[in-house]
Amino acid sequence: MSSDIGRNDPCPCGSGRKYKKCCLRKQKVASGRVAPRRPTPAIEVSPRGWAELQRRLPDDVDTLAGATAALGDAGPDIHNWVWDMLTMWRRQSGSSAEAASLGASFAEEIVARFSAEDDAFRRSVEAERAFLLGRAGRTDEAEAICRRHIDAHPEEARAYCTLADVLLDAEPAEPARALEVLEEAAARPVSDAQSWDLARRIEEAREMLRTQEMRASEHYVEWDQFWEAFDDAGLDQKFEMARERIDNAPDFDAEWAFALMVEGLGAPCQEEGRRKEWLETLARLRARRPEVAKQESGSLGSMAVEFALAGHREYLDEALALMFEEPASAPDLVLREFELLAYAGETGLLDWLSEKWPEYREGENLMPHAYTEWASWAALAQLAAWAEEDIDRAHTLQELRDVLGDMWEELDPGRVERYVTEFVGAEPARFDAASAAEFDDADRVIESVTFAFGRDLVDAQGWHPFKALLAVQHLSAFLEHNARCEDPFQDAYATKQAMQSKAMRRQLKALREEWREGPRFAPHPDLAEGFAEAVYDEGMFGAPYSAAAFFEAVVRLTPWLAQRGFIERGELVEAIQGHFGQRINDVGAKYVRATGRHPLLVRGFADAADALDRAYGANRR
Repeated sequence: MSSDIGRNDPCPCGSGRKYKKCCLRKQKVASGRVAPRRPTPAIEVSPRGWAELQRRLPDDVDTLAGATAALGDAGPDIHNWVWDMLTMWRRQSGSSAEAASLGASFAEEIVARFSAEDDAFRRSVEAERAFLLGRAGRTDEAEAICRRHIDAHPEEARAYCTLADVLLDAEPAEPARALEVLEEAAARPVSDAQSWDLARRIEEAREMLRTQEMRASEHYVEWDQFWEAFDDAGLDQKFEMARERIDNAPDFDAEWAFALMVEGLGAPCQEEGRRKEWLETLARLRARRPEVAKQESGSLGSMAVEFALAGHREYLDEALALMFEEPASAPDLVLREFELLAYAGETGLLDWLSEKWPEYREGENLMPHAYTEWASWAALAQLAAWAEEDIDRAHTLQELRDVLGDMWEELDPGRVERYVTEFVGAEPARFDAASAAEFDDADRVIESVTFAFGRDLVDAQGWHPFKALLAVQHLSAFLEHNARCEDPFQDAYATKQAMQSKAMRRQLKALREEWREGPRFAPHPDLAEGFAEAVYDEGMFGAPYSAAAFFEAVVRLTPWLAQRGFIERGELVEAIQGHFGQRINDVGAKYVRATGRHPLLVRGFADAADALDRAYGANRR
């Protein structure tokens, strides 16, 4: 075995079990120890290496230790070398019956060549030979070897498990016979059942048998025929077929619901703009099969929220109700939709977050960050709701704490306080370059600039406060990095797009010279795009709406800074906005494609592009 394989890594033999519970155990059983490895084996692990080994070994050497000693320092430890060879044959046997037969022959030759080795080694190698014979389609020979060892050592699990593996790996698989063999081992009982994971193997064989029986059933055959026809049907016919299955299929379960609604209808409905019909079909499913819909509430509700916010908000309440039916059962899917709801300005999310918090808090197997993320979205939703009602009305940290209740314990009070005091109710909208001099802490200046700009997005540019807060979360981090950057073209967030044309290289070179002298609040377009990419890649599913909100906001930031005295040179403002103008269409198109051309993103990037056109049309391509 390769020395870089960890004990808990998947076994390289392809069994699906951990190395420590598969081939490593076989090595230990074979000799009672794993031999130390030689640093530079001179005989390669290959059929050619086996021929070379036999040529170099004296005829009277018939043990592994003797072979290792005979080769001296220039040779490998033969014990490890043999198992490396068997592992190689097992890997190759998965795709080649010929390799399986050659591997079985090698195992047979090894037993004959090292005839003085103990019985434990012989049995372990013959078990490998049996498995390889099974892979070669020679199941009868494999079973004969295993039965011989079962008769000789009925108290050991190895031969039972090897025979079960052969039967499960056969074509077609024989789970019923494999289960009989494993239950025979359990009934003995064998003495090393735990070492060979006998209980797990029995359950896996039972599951495979259930699957095999299900696939042989009349209903499975009917579904198989259904999917063949469904795949070839047009979308109108797909809807008809889906409604018929929902109404009449006797074994319509959660697996079928997911396959039909998400995998079967989801993508074509999104591509063809027929989301409303999908939502109507989902309503039918919930009415006819409420328990089935509940079991897949996370995936179905998540897609329903996305479709409802794409122009069918009359379905949003039902979509949210479904998504939040059992939020702890699919936390990643539920949390993924919060940024879309924020981008869409749906502060009603707070009601669900508050109502479902106790249930979510009791959810098992959730990572700690899941609770913090839930509470953070609740805090932002409340701030957005207050700002939507009256952004100039002051609120306190205690008010927010009272609203959030137990969720408050998941938050960082210091960071939340900045949002309460500077986004809602204070007077940062009049914040300018002169007032910035009053702050000693540079980070505090950056956050104050960010919150002031966020309020302007709401007051002057018509953004919903929830979307503005979504952008503000990332703007302050970006501006901190932007202000400290020595060379935007050698930075971690720099993109390669800037170097795609000579004209752009010349323009950016000129901008770089100005950048070294000018104020550092001004957002560099190249860094902004790279930062948006980093935001986009956050989390398991990515964060396209957060990235979009950030980029749509940052392209509007330069003129706002200029109006407040942070950028005095008009030509620098023009240059920055000109470069944003060259980027926004491409960036927007990429995010729109990634979300299936979601109308909210299409409109958001179009609005940002229009704003640039109005102010800096001469620099737009």
